[in-house]
Amino acid sequence: MRCLKTINVERKDEYNRVFFKSSLISLATMCVLFLIENLVFPNQFVMVFELPTFIALLALYPLHKGLHILALMRYRDGVQIRVRRHFYVLPCLQVRVRRVIPKWHYIASLIFPFVFISVILIVAMFTTTILHSPLFLILIAIHVGMCYPDFLHIKNILGTPKHTFVEDADRGFSVLVSEE
Repeated sequence: MRCLKTINVERKDEYNRVFFKSSLISLATMCVLFLIENLVFPNQFVMVFELPTFIALLALYPLHKGLHILALMRYRDGVQIRVRRHFYVLPCLQVRVRRVIPKWHYIASLIFPFVFISVILIVAMFTTTILHSPLFLILIAIHVGMCYPDFLHIKNILGTPKHTFVEDADRGFSVLVSEE
């Protein structure tokens, strides 16, 4: 295999910038969701913020990273999980694939947490008695912002040829083409 393209994600979009953009996307998503909720169901907000909401907020990030790992179970011998500190206090899980995998499997592992958690939150919103609670809107907005780095990776990979492979590197990833 030969390297077609190396994408240095950390140089192109450093962590602080991606975190700031993710926060802005979360805020914008929350504003749009609250506007839609208020236009469709005016004055029907139920202010219910209980312990399950707090637990859901705390569990959202580990669940997101766990679903990345679950989507990569086929390549589990090459999956490396590390904990890194950002902003001196914020522990972040870093999932790296240390072997070559097909492009579409890598894209599927990036998009799986977004689809799975979004569907669960939307179904939970419509099946519980607190349909008009802002907690689901907040959870969806935070999760959309959390998925922003995944969407950046997908955007970088989609422009590559069909039958390519992705190899994770220290500062980004390499797109490889088979010599056959």
